Amino acid sequence: MTDIVIPLDSKIGIKRDNTDYNSDYYIDGEWCRFYDNSPKKMGGYKLIYSGTSEIIRTLYEFNNSSTVNVYLGREVSGISFLNINSNGVIVGVEINRTPSNYISKIGNVWIFDQINYLDNGIPFSIIFAQVASNDINTNNNIEGNIYYGGAYDTALFQLVMNNATPSVPVTASGGIIVATPFVIAYGNYGIIQWSDATNPLVWDTMINTAIVANTPKIITAATIRDNVNISLLFWCVDKLVRSTYDTSVKPATFSSVILDDTISILSRNSVCEYNNIYYWVGNTQFYLYDGIVKKLPNNLSTDYFFNNLNRSYQGRIFTTIIKKYSEIWIHWPSGTSTECNEILIYNTEYNTFYDASIPRTCSVPPSAVLPYPLLAASIPSINPFVPPIMGVPVQTYGIWMHEYGVDEIIYNNVYAIKSRIVTKYFSFPKDNPNNDICTILKRLENDFVQIGNIKFRILKKAWPNTPPFYSNYYIITPTTQKIDINNEDRMSRIWAIEFTSNEVNGNFILGRTQAVLSIGDKRPQPTEVVD
Repeated sequence: MTDIVIPLDSKIGIKRDNTDYNSDYYIDGEWCRFYDNSPKKMGGYKLIYSGTSEIIRTLYEFNNSSTVNVYLGREVSGISFLNINSNGVIVGVEINRTPSNYISKIGNVWIFDQINYLDNGIPFSIIFAQVASNDINTNNNIEGNIYYGGAYDTALFQLVMNNATPSVPVTASGGIIVATPFVIAYGNYGIIQWSDATNPLVWDTMINTAIVANTPKIITAATIRDNVNISLLFWCVDKLVRSTYDTSVKPATFSSVILDDTISILSRNSVCEYNNIYYWVGNTQFYLYDGIVKKLPNNLSTDYFFNNLNRSYQGRIFTTIIKKYSEIWIHWPSGTSTECNEILIYNTEYNTFYDASIPRTCSVPPSAVLPYPLLAASIPSINPFVPPIMGVPVQTYGIWMHEYGVDEIIYNNVYAIKSRIVTKYFSFPKDNPNNDICTILKRLENDFVQIGNIKFRILKKAWPNTPPFYSNYYIITPTTQKIDINNEDRMSRIWAIEFTSNEVNGNFILGRTQAVLSIGDKRPQPTEVVD
């Protein structure tokens, strides 16, 4: 009989929900993304800073002309910054800027933002930092102080005080955000406070205060584009609100409208903006706001995500934006993990989901100066620069530069990163119910852009619900044109192919690889089964 040639095509994305057999998507993968309609190994990562014995909970970057100041927020030791050049090299040492009156507390999380303003015609640049106990439970009502410091300075941050008599610190339980010319503090009972329009260090909290919604707490906020007015979105415990600075009333204030009073939000850092659309994670579904609040459909991994989420630590969910590949990474703690150890990836170009695994706590996206995203470690590494204590190596929590090469680089050591992808299951009965027969997989005609060797194996099943039997691995070198399948691996009723790259400098894009098939034996009939 004439051979049949089929491409090993699956739909873009990795399907975790439902059964493997009931899927036209790729059914499994590891450190693999989709680019140009094809599976592609994700980028590598390099440890660029060894860190200290304390986990970093917040990263924030401020661009200088040729370097970037990356601020680090820690629960106990407070705030500091690193100066990093465009190659990801640390310039100098970590500079401490923790306020002298800072009271450390487990569960503290820092929020940073920056504003420029003029004072008598002289330009100033200020970084604001707010701290509150929002690590695990973001719905608490614990207030925290707000601090400030010069953006180009190294002095310790100072308390932000209001102009009452006597003056007291300005506090908030939710956070701060810059909506030029204002710095806005938000939190309990839907209350916001904002600074003077001409000087962000002046706070008249008797006048510049408003309630934007009847809610227990504002969790987070974002500025939105408005051609005329200053406008923001406020994510509350139970609603999404749009607030606009209204100068038609005296005194001017923020007026608000509820966009949706049925939404939820799991974590303040689950909110991200991509191409003027806001995305976030709710209690049971994913949301977006593009002018209207909508559900972000995900029929590939909604159950997988919410059924495996460690809800006791859902407040640690955060996002990373990888614009080069149109990706939003949602970092989340799965199973019994107390730190984010999994990534659910939403590809905005292909409108699909896939996933990866890596332990991280927070991130900053690529910037105009540093073209790589930075992510903080949730698992410590041995620090060779610190002498062992009583013979035990010292471990510290560092900062990783991602999308750098294709390997894991720790100091001078280079390690391979395993990347793999598994096609959907193919079968004659699945694709053509009238031909319920086995398949003979005779040959694979590979089509890769690759560096290093790629190995593959065949997953074979007799019935849709049986566990797969794995063949031995076959090796595809960069010069291999085809692979003939061994006789013992050829025949199967239901089959899939797993491709793996696991070499130093290894990389691949899976093109239009083809399988050469012929018709095998018919399916065993019930009367033919012998016990």
